[in-house]
Amino acid sequence: MTDRNTVRAIAVVLPARNEQTLLPAALDAVRTAAQHPALDAVQVLAVVAADCCTDATAAVARDAGALVVPVRFRNVGRARATAVCAALASLGGGPDGVWIASTDADSTVPPDWAFQLARAQEDWDAVVGTVSVDHWPPHKPRLAAHYHHLYEASRPPTGCPWRHPHVHGANLGVAARAYTTAGGFPPLPLDEDHGLVAALERTGARILRTSNCPVTTSSRTRPRTRRFRGPPGQAGPAQPAQPARASDRRGGGRGCGVSGEMRHGRSVRPLLRRCRADSGQRQRSATRGRRGWQSVAVVRPRRPGANHETRTPVRAQGDSKGNGAPSDVTAA
Repeated sequence: MTDRNTVRAIAVVLPARNEQTLLPAALDAVRTAAQHPALDAVQVLAVVAADCCTDATAAVARDAGALVVPVRFRNVGRARATAVCAALASLGGGPDGVWIASTDADSTVPPDWAFQLARAQEDWDAVVGTVSVDHWPPHKPRLAAHYHHLYEASRPPTGCPWRHPHVHGANLGVAARAYTTAGGFPPLPLDEDHGLVAALERTGARILRTSNCPVTTSSRTRPRTRRFRGPPGQAGPAQPAQPARASDRRGGGRGCGVSGEMRHGRSVRPLLRRCRADSGQRQRSATRGRRGWQSVAVVRPRRPGANHETRTPVRAQGDSKGNGAPSDVTAA
């Protein structure tokens, strides 16, 4: 555990893939948060793992004063773990007294993100936060309401703390000692954040789930990278998005975060999938994608006596990509 008043440094880690457009805002937000009075005596180091970037992501990060770690993993779990290793090596002195704060290159942390430090000083080993979406697509007016209905389903009445079931790499903090004990971020192309939290739970770490300090994330409807198959050095966005396989939604291919396989950014559609999984109300359905019919998880309200395991073929509306529905939720 992190003893009171012993946090000497904060390592902010951000995996990035071709994020030259959104990364500056993310690093500006980190810089603003680092100026919080509570961090006057704390060293703050931002580390960007530039994973197979073909744009100016690395240059943008260096110009903002971040430590850049170029990698060629095409794997967000390995990228995030490498950023943590680089941060600990740069800070020196071992893991004691270091707090690891994870966020994403398309997200902006709030000015009072030092909230995590206060929780660390209360002997919490990890803080699992929530996210909010910056701007919803104007041509999809029902999307925001649908998302909030699913995401907020477990929120208690006003005034009660919400021990939410969500896990986001964009808003996750952990003491470095607890992180190393748990084995760090697993090398998964998806859900490395869930993998870490699950490992923390297995090691008996004290985990605080709170919605008091949400991080704002982008509302782009396509993930930064999805099942990139091109040769090394070729930009991910140039490759067409492919439907997710059922095997990628569970087990070893179970992913990180909210934007499909090997995402280093966030997407509205995967956010909805995570909310569906969080609700715990699962049915099987079918949706037609580029490669034909595939099974995906959908959610419908529970009704007494209703059969929630029926399979009903339905044609997807407005989604020609046939995106799958990864399940990446841990219990509260």
